[in-house]
Amino acid sequence: MAIANSDGGFDSLEFIVRVDYEGHEPLDSFSVFGSVAGTDSNDWLVEFHNGSEDWNVTTAFDMGLDNTLNFSNLNVRVTPANQSIAHSFEGGHGVTMTITAFDGYLEDHTFTVRIPQIHGFALTEPMDETYGIQPGEALNVGIKFTNTGNGDERFEFEFDDTELPEGWERTGATSHTIGAFVSSTHTMTVVAPANASQEDFTIYVSVRDKANGTYPDIEIHVQTSQPALRIDSHQLYGGGIDLVSGQSALYYVSVTNSGLIDASMVQLNGTLCSDVNCNSALPVNGTDIGDIPASSTVTFEILLDLSDIDPATYYVQFEINAAASGSVEEYDSQQVKVRSTPIEETTDWITWLLGGLLVVALLLLTRGSGGRRRSSAPF
Repeated sequence: MAIANSDGGFDSLEFIVRVDYEGHEPLDSFSVFGSVAGTDSNDWLVEFHNGSEDWNVTTAFDMGLDNTLNFSNLNVRVTPANQSIAHSFEGGHGVTMTITAFDGYLEDHTFTVRIPQIHGFALTEPMDETYGIQPGEALNVGIKFTNTGNGDERFEFEFDDTELPEGWERTGATSHTIGAFVSSTHTMTVVAPANASQEDFTIYVSVRDKANGTYPDIEIHVQTSQPALRIDSHQLYGGGIDLVSGQSALYYVSVTNSGLIDASMVQLNGTLCSDVNCNSALPVNGTDIGDIPASSTVTFEILLDLSDIDPATYYVQFEINAAASGSVEEYDSQQVKVRSTPIEETTDWITWLLGGLLVVALLLLTRGSGGRRRSSAPF
């Protein structure tokens, strides 16, 4: 049995093996090496020395009829893997010592090293501060945990339901079998009656391992709730605030669900209006639909087509469909200016104009110099 030490490992095990010669040669040379069976075998170390005190993964010694018929100084040292890696198997680890000769002779000898089981339980992720549930629905709460121990484990889960309101139900398995160093999820379900009122309570979960070790209680705080939606902000794709007549405008709109319940199929509408209260909506609107998890923010995309909109001052209104379950906060309309399509400016005409003026100037100079006559003498 290996002994755990304070450095996070196990003390090495050392022993001496006697080897008897049963061959018929005057002299045979032998070598020895070791191996370990198990999923953690690569992290074990098996070493030998032949009396030299020089530990190595292999060593050699001679035996024979003219030499010695037994070799009693084959030293073996086995160092298990660290406590965070070494598994505790019910049957222990098989350590095989293989002796070979140069003529192909091979002999195996296997012995067992046992690793004591270390027990441990730890949450992989912290529990949510509060879990929301709606009347008439079921809530599945996953307890994500890891068996930090080095052996197969069976954890017992005990639930304290003393705060569970009348008419509510809590179901779920009370035990969980798991392998060493493995993570898993233990799920419990809370069911609220259809007529449930506003409730706020806590379920306490205690965990016990097969060695009767206990761990800090897990608190599951449950509260009746609903989605709580609000629009946080909006911005134009590419920035800016003004729109352009005859073009399309793409808005990114951030919507938050601050409730404890996921909001499904949330519909966000965008409309261009003539007045701030949107009493005179124009035939320019866009829609996007998406899900918003509890306590999360999602970006929606609203595309407005301004093909038939004249330049002027308008208002853009974003609103969450009133049919959405839960509470919805209003979002004020924002004033926007729709500007005329900018005229495409180019400098090509300037180049042509300058070139034309240059040609005209050259023609005038040429004509002027060729049209002059010299005055001739009268005699």
